[in-house]
Amino acid sequence: EASMAGCPAIAASLRSFSQTDYAAAAEITLRVAEWALKHPLKRGEIYNLNVPPLPLEKIRGVKSTQSLAPVYLTEARYESYKSEYNHTYYFLCDGEESAPYPADSDDTLNADGWATVSALTWDIAVKRSVDTIEL
Repeated sequence: EASMAGCPAIAASLRSFSQTDYAAAAEITLRVAEWALKHPLKRGEIYNLNVPPLPLEKIRGVKSTQSLAPVYLTEARYESYKSEYNHTYYFLCDGEESAPYPADSDDTLNADGWATVSALTWDIAVKRSVDTIEL
């Protein structure tokens, strides 16, 4: 929403479903946000930050990547979870991946102790050269 309105935007994620200490991720996010203000993107683009679930002194630094690891599972398997309010949620569970993650992907770099930053856009349309569809 911010980037669509022309405001600088960053999405920050701690790469963990179980980590409850966000101190390191908050510190890295602050540092990247300060850097991002000096390196603005165009309207409609955002920085995407992924931080590994490690103490600050164990995070090796921040690397830029445009290689987001695609996950194509050989099967789709969902597990259901109940919230404390008795709501049911469904999550796609990691099954077998169809290919290993690229070495420069956010997933691989996060697993190696690096925080990663990539630039994304909300424009998900594929640009095509077809002007008219003839039937």
